[in-house]
Amino acid sequence: MSTETSTDVEKKVIRQVEYYFGDCNLPRDRFLQEQVKQDDGWVPLEIMLNFNRLKQITEDTAVIAESLRKSTSGLIEVSEDGKKIRRNPDQPIPENNEQRKQELAARSIYAKMFPLDSTLDTLQAWFETFGEVESLSMRKDVKKKFKGSVFVTFKAEDSVKKFLEAESVKFNDVELEKRLSKNAYYQQKQEERKQFQEEKQKKKDKATNRQKDDGWQKIENEMPKGALLLMTGMNQEETRREDIKNVLQDYGPIAWIDFNRGDPECVVRYDKENMAKEVLEKVMEANNNEIIIHENKLEARVLEGEEEVARWRKMHEDSINRKLEKQNRYSKNRQKGRWGKRPSKATRDALKKAKAEERGETAEKNDNDEPPAKKVRVEVTVEGDSNGD
Repeated sequence: MSTETSTDVEKKVIRQVEYYFGDCNLPRDRFLQEQVKQDDGWVPLEIMLNFNRLKQITEDTAVIAESLRKSTSGLIEVSEDGKKIRRNPDQPIPENNEQRKQELAARSIYAKMFPLDSTLDTLQAWFETFGEVESLSMRKDVKKKFKGSVFVTFKAEDSVKKFLEAESVKFNDVELEKRLSKNAYYQQKQEERKQFQEEKQKKKDKATNRQKDDGWQKIENEMPKGALLLMTGMNQEETRREDIKNVLQDYGPIAWIDFNRGDPECVVRYDKENMAKEVLEKVMEANNNEIIIHENKLEARVLEGEEEVARWRKMHEDSINRKLEKQNRYSKNRQKGRWGKRPSKATRDALKKAKAEERGETAEKNDNDEPPAKKVRVEVTVEGDSNGD
C-alpha cells in the first residue's frame, strides 16, 4: 500500500475491502460468496455499500474505486467503469485443508486488556505497529458488547513473533494482561474447561455420596432384620423376574426382587422382620425342600449379619444410581427437545395401568422395567407331597 499517495479514508477503504475479499473472511461470508458467483466474480459497488463498516467510511462509490486502484497488494480488481470490483482470479482462495488451518493458526494471536470503548480502527492501527494485519476480530459478549480481548491474524509469522516475544506490550500505557498464540489460547481454554468439568463432577459426586450416606443411615436404622432371601443357581438364559415372583408370591407379599436377567442369583426383599425366613420355610415345606425354576435347582437362604447389612447398602446405592441415571437421561432428552413437560405422577401411573390392562396383566408393575415376560411354565418338582402319597 502506498502511504505517500493514499489519504486516511483511502487506506481505510483498501483495508476494509481487502478484508472482505481476503482469505480469512470470504470463505465464511455467505452473502459475499453468493454475490461473486453471479458475474464472474464481479460485485457492484452499490452491493458493497450493504456492508456497514465500508458504508461508515464512505458512501461515494467513486472514492471506493479510486482508493482500490491505489492498492499495491494486487488482491482487488476494479472494472474499467469503476462500478464493480472482484478478487483477482490470479489469487484464488487457498484450499481449506488441515495444512491451511495450521498455517493460519501460526499467524494468529490472542490478546486481552483493551479498553471496552476501543474501536476497530484504533486497534487495527495499533496492531499494525507490529506488522501488517490480515484480520482482527473484537470478541464480544452475548449482548454484543466488546469484551476487551481480540484475535488477530498477521500477514507474516515474524509479526507474531515480534508481538509475543516483546518484553513489554502496552496499549494506552496499560500492560496487556495476556498475550498468547491462538493455539496456546485454545489449549489453555481446553484445560480450563476440563478442570471446570472435573470440579463440577467432584461436587456432584460429593452430593451424591452425601445423599447415599444420609439415605443409608435412615435405612440402616429402619431396615427390618431377616427380610432378605438370597436365591442362587439361576438359569441365566431363561430365568426372568416374573418366574421368581410366581414361585414365591403365594407365601408372602414381596416388596422387591433385586434381579437382572442373566444374573446367577437374586435377592428377594420383604417389609417385615423375619419374613424371609417364614416364606422360605413355607416354600420348602410345600415343595419337598426343593425349589426348581427352568430345571435348575436353587439354593436359598436368609441373609444375616454383615452380609445382610452389605446387601441392604448395595440395594440402596443401586436405587440411588437408577434414579440419577433416569434424571440424567430425562435431562438430556429435554435439552435435545425430545420430550415436552414431564407428565404428572398421576398421569404416568394411569398410563402404566392402561398399558398393563392392554397386556392382560394386573395394574401391578413389572419391577424389571423389561417388556412383559412371556408366560413360562414354572416347574416346582415334588417327589412326594405332604400326604405321603
